[in-house]
Amino acid sequence: MQTRRLLTILMILWAGVIGAGAVNAQETHRFDVKVPFPFLLQDREFPAGEYRIERIDQTKPNLFMLKNTNDHLTRLVLAQHVEHETPSTGTYLLFKRREGKLYLFQIWISGAINGLQIPSLDEKEKGNRGTDGTSVVRLNAITTKNSKSQ
Repeated sequence: MQTRRLLTILMILWAGVIGAGAVNAQETHRFDVKVPFPFLLQDREFPAGEYRIERIDQTKPNLFMLKNTNDHLTRLVLAQHVEHETPSTGTYLLFKRREGKLYLFQIWISGAINGLQIPSLDEKEKGNRGTDGTSVVRLNAITTKNSKSQ
């Protein structure tokens, strides 16, 4: 009887540890950011505003959702992995400026060596890999979300 009770307690503790790890992993892939300028994401223009960025399926790490929390605009994006040699020191977005327009280019999560790079649907962008008048703008995340998405 005592062995069974001990085994039950251990199983409950183990389930709690596994569950807490899953929730923590999900929280690290969701954050809010205030973008103070309009930008392009592939073929669509998004206005300045507050955005939530999150991975929506843990089994598909290259798929993320960008949601404008003011205007309720949502876009699902399939991205490509890019790597740093050292873990990212912050959570931030990188935008490429070309011909006066800003394109969302990469997303980095604090502590990760893998980031997400958004493939462009713009043919000029594909032909111009950052060599002719292209600059990069970094925008740090303002809030890490620890609550469930709405």
